[in-house]
Amino acid sequence: MWKPKFFNIIFYFLIKYIIFFAILAFIGNRFKSIVIDSSDNKSELLSNFLYYSLYPTIIVGLFTLVFSIALFLLMKMSRGLYFLLMYLLLLTVEYLLYTYLASPSDLMNGFYNMMIGVLLLLVFFYKYLKILISK
Repeated sequence: MWKPKFFNIIFYFLIKYIIFFAILAFIGNRFKSIVIDSSDNKSELLSNFLYYSLYPTIIVGLFTLVFSIALFLLMKMSRGLYFLLMYLLLLTVEYLLYTYLASPSDLMNGFYNMMIGVLLLLVFFYKYLKILISK
């Protein structure tokens, strides 16, 4: 269980998005169809993998930066109810931004992202959240 320091929150988001995009890569065999099946040799496989990884890497970096700042500020709140309300707002904004910018064709991807985020938030910051919510 971590304290809500800025570096820990950045690490939380990086882990969250890495897990999320890894899961997305294997839902419906996306990785296989986009990278493996469309490669004729090892150099094309490497090239396709790099192109396939570039887009999620940019999204991970952008979203980690924006949402780490927001979550860090939320964790500094002194009232649990305000934190919960603002965290729900943050989840909603993240869902809308992700589905609009990265996955407008599949709205369930934003839901998966949200569920992974809530689960990992509890795993990483459970003790702190327990104290915060009890205030």
